[in-house]
Amino acid sequence: MEEQPNQPQTGTNTKRPSWARRKLLINEHFQLHFIGFTAVISLAACVFFYVASSYFFMTYHEYAVEVGLRPSDPFFRVLYNMEMLLTHIFIGTSVGVLLVSIVGGLIFSHRVAGPMYRMRRHLEAVARGETWANVGFRKKDYFEDVAVAYNDQMHYVRQKLGIDVATGDTGPIATRRLDASAPTPGPVELATPVSVNTEAEAKANVEADKDGIKKAS
Repeated sequence: MEEQPNQPQTGTNTKRPSWARRKLLINEHFQLHFIGFTAVISLAACVFFYVASSYFFMTYHEYAVEVGLRPSDPFFRVLYNMEMLLTHIFIGTSVGVLLVSIVGGLIFSHRVAGPMYRMRRHLEAVARGETWANVGFRKKDYFEDVAVAYNDQMHYVRQKLGIDVATGDTGPIATRRLDASAPTPGPVELATPVSVNTEAEAKANVEADKDGIKKAS
């Protein structure tokens, strides 16, 4: 049996996504930079809170010295214990915030990098002539409007090239079918009537212009 050549796919792509599509780290350059940025911002916020709290305890210590409390006063011991407790809380909170920022940044960046990866693979397949199908993103992915705009563009291109996605037909038959299914435009009414001058009217207008120029001179 003669082997049939590979034809471009024109229907909806039903293949399961590849492993690169399913794993969280798709675009390492973008995702790692994004995760690092969110982690740095989160840690900076924690450090700012710790510095503000330390300044609070330092101010209390200075007030206690100004009112004449001795270094052996229990107040300083309580103040020191509270500051150490705050330090331990800060360390634990910083670790938790760092983990949350990494996981959250990974999930968020995946919803950005995933659609871009899907679109790039689809455009490469179109460039190789393997498919004319629409592209689709997952429900929770971002840039759904990009997929809609791209699919509208592909619908226009398929109509111009005469490619019927439903049947896979190409050429004049598909073009006629697509033209028949397209809405018929209504009559176009001109805003102002257009007058067509005959040759005699054109000559008369030229002579009138010449007479006007002579009278003006």
